[in-house]
Amino acid sequence: VFALPWPSFDEARPLTLEAIADTVILAIKEIQPHGPYRFAGYSSGGILAYAIAQRLLALDDTVSFMAFIDVTLFANRSSMSPSLIVRNMVLERFESLNDETFEVLKRFAGQCSIAQLIEKAK
Repeated sequence: VFALPWPSFDEARPLTLEAIADTVILAIKEIQPHGPYRFAGYSSGGILAYAIAQRLLALDDTVSFMAFIDVTLFANRSSMSPSLIVRNMVLERFESLNDETFEVLKRFAGQCSIAQLIEKAK
């Protein structure tokens, strides 16, 4: 069992869920070069685990188990990319902003990375 940390949002490079997944996959493959892989993720870590599994499956690797603990599910999740799911989770954290500010943030969310969205929300 290995725990994989999220990268810092203060890093200079732009963060996307796909880029984070690719970085984590490199670390995973150093320890276990081939599947089957088994993943569990708590909260937003579950979304990352899902993104990692999707990337591995696209590389014709094997994922034999997925566990999600306290992961927010969206009604139309089948049509949502992992990045969009995480953006929505970030937006949920800032819903308490006044209506005008939140609407600007929502419009900006579709045009930026997750790190840029968090920075804009500050």
